[in-house]
Amino acid sequence: MVNRRSSPGNPAKEVKAVKSVKAPRAGSAPPKTASALAGRAPARAKSLGGGGAELAGASLKLYGELARTMVGLSEREVPSKDPRFADPAWREHPMYRRLGQGYLAFCEAADRLARNNPEWRGRARNRFITGVLTSTLAPSNTLLGNPAALKRAFETRGMSLAIGMKNMLTDLVHNKKAVSAAAISRPWAAQKKT
Repeated sequence: MVNRRSSPGNPAKEVKAVKSVKAPRAGSAPPKTASALAGRAPARAKSLGGGGAELAGASLKLYGELARTMVGLSEREVPSKDPRFADPAWREHPMYRRLGQGYLAFCEAADRLARNNPEWRGRARNRFITGVLTSTLAPSNTLLGNPAALKRAFETRGMSLAIGMKNMLTDLVHNKKAVSAAAISRPWAAQKKT
């Protein structure tokens, strides 16, 4: 096999790639080839979302709910008990109500797909990943998607934003409580004994 690699001195230098191929031993697992791995792709897709047909059906259902939300026909209620949606603007302002309804429809669709795995470990893994993803994508995590933060910014004439930015930069530069690798891998060992 001949690969062409460019180098600063010779743009069309030819480099011969030599690969050593060993025959598999008797009784050993066959080598993982691209075709063997490609054969596992449908199984992996099925474990993540229940297969293509179910994924397509869930997508169509989500798109239908999002279309109803955009035109104001959704009957989905934005929960006031959820701290992310505690501000009354989530229920009173049409833009925030629709944003919240669309987000909740997305969360419901993602959770429904995550619960579709027949294996309990796969289901638990999928639900964990889905929870992290949907929490990360919450509209209240942005300034424009958080009516309480916007109200506070207007009340303080932007001073709350400046203080928040200062706090963030201070944390980035001087954070003394950074999480170490030991605290992640062995949290019980990293705790101080008092």
